[in-house]
Amino acid sequence: MPIVYLLMAAVGAGVLAWILSALFVALALMLLVEALREGGVARDKVVAMLVLFAFNVLFWMFFEQAGSSFNFLAQNLVDRRMLAGWVFPTGWFQSVNPAAIVILAPLVALTWGWLGARGREPSIPRKFGLGLLFNALAFLLLMVALSMLVGSNGQIPFWPLVLVYVLQTVGELSLSPIGLSMVTKLAPLRYVGLAMGGWFLSTAIGNNLSGIFAGHVSG
Repeated sequence: MPIVYLLMAAVGAGVLAWILSALFVALALMLLVEALREGGVARDKVVAMLVLFAFNVLFWMFFEQAGSSFNFLAQNLVDRRMLAGWVFPTGWFQSVNPAAIVILAPLVALTWGWLGARGREPSIPRKFGLGLLFNALAFLLLMVALSMLVGSNGQIPFWPLVLVYVLQTVGELSLSPIGLSMVTKLAPLRYVGLAMGGWFLSTAIGNNLSGIFAGHVSG
């Protein structure tokens, strides 16, 4: 982490995005060459894996707004007044995600187990789709709140932002745990370790783009 921080401080988020993207392209080409060498099914698996990597970038780019532009929103556009004049601290919104994980993770695991016992557990691509869907629903709710729930004080109620965090958490629980499992199933055998690095690299790219995006949102 200190190395990454120093690199970002030295070159800036924009340059770092290009560096990470170049590394990702190089990795993708290596995996594709190996997949083409192995033939048909391996090629299709690698293409599917790279597509999921791309979706992973999108997921984390928007998910990580929770710690940046959403904080800006909570500070300036959310009515945080509670009982007896107490104001809910902006930073406490960051506790919604871990609290939701503790509460919802067992429920999600039980749901997958229940569906799996009946032969109906969603496939990896469908779980990815659910992750993206819940992330999109979170932003849709936020858009509706900012369009229709603004009070006379120019702020939205407290609860929509909390629900946004919860929806994002459900998306995270659908997508995040299956990444490395997906890699081991789809990557060429000789390049499983490299492909795992690609998974983490796609997450890093998403986080980096998240910071760039948040900079435009919060000014």
